[in-house]
Order: sequence, then C-alpha cells, then structure tokens
Amino acid sequence: MVILLHIFRQTNILHPYKKLILDWLVVLFSSIVISLCSPLVIHLPNTPVPIALQPHVILFVAAILGSQRATLAVLLFLVQGAFGLPVFGGKAGIACILGPTGGYILGYVLAAFLVGLIVELSTKKTASIVFVAMVLGNIILYLFGASWLGSFVGTSRAIELGVIPFIPGALLKLIFFAILYKRYKETSLYLTLN
Repeated sequence: MVILLHIFRQTNILHPYKKLILDWLVVLFSSIVISLCSPLVIHLPNTPVPIALQPHVILFVAAILGSQRATLAVLLFLVQGAFGLPVFGGKAGIACILGPTGGYILGYVLAAFLVGLIVELSTKKTASIVFVAMVLGNIILYLFGASWLGSFVGTSRAIELGVIPFIPGALLKLIFFAILYKRYKETSLYLTLN
C-alpha cells in the first residue's frame, strides 16, 4: 500500500482528481486497518467492556491523518460494522452500536476528529503533542462510553466497569503510540501522507 501510494503520488495520472483519489484510498485503507484490530480484545469478567487495541489505533490513525480523513475513516469503519462485518470487538450490527458499549463506538468519531484537529493545529507535531491529543481523545471515549453504559448500569457502576480498570493499560498504549508516531515521522510514509 505504501509503495502504491508513493507511485500514485509521483505520477500525473488523473491529475485534477489525484489528491481526492489519494485521500479516499488512505481513508479506505485506514478503515480496514481499524477493522482488522477488532479481534484483538480481552473480555473481562463482570463488565461488558473489553480491553481492546482498536480505540488506540483509531487515536493513532487520527494523529496521522488529521481531522477530516480520520473522521471519514472512522465513519466508514462504523458503516462496515453496521452492515454486518464483525468489526466491533469481533461483533457486528446496529445492536452493538445500541448496546452497552455503543457509547465507546460512537465516541470514536468525535475522538478521531479532536485528535486529528489538535495535531493539525499544532506547529510542532511532536510525540508529546500527539500523546496529549490522544489522552484527550481517550477522555472523550471514556465520557461517551461511560455515559452510554450508565444508561444500562447506572453512572457510578459505569465508571467502575467502563473507565477505572482501563486507565493503566490505556496510558501504556498511548505512550506506545506516541513513540510509534515519532518513528512514523522519520519515514517516507509521513511525507507521502502529509
């Protein structure tokens, strides 16, 4: 995919539409990457919320793509799940979006937009800026997720089941993805996508 994007960017094929086509290819590829992370979950006892890599991949993709392309990638991912692809922790369908973990799923859209926007607006796109942006995105996910889960189990129980157990692991994943972003900036893919 990286080679294809680089070749496409260097040619004058479909010149007036090249940027638009490239953006849509990146959005499509990103939604597929997000979807492929779906099976990477650990189900915990006594909570409907699993430990998952997918939310943090979404935040990382948002840091790379920016607000518009990241939001489109997440919306395309949601459409995939709504139409039956098992992309919501190995599950699929509208029932997942309307179920206890639906707030986390819907929160992906705003979190992706916010993270992408913060990174776009920052003059220095450092790992620290990306880390802070992703922490804020993660807070959005917790707010949406716990609020929605609270309608099923009550607010205090939602925080107990859907936020507190996940904070240490989330911090580790956010640190990992901030370091990965720093490495990504050193690659030619950074120049291709930006």
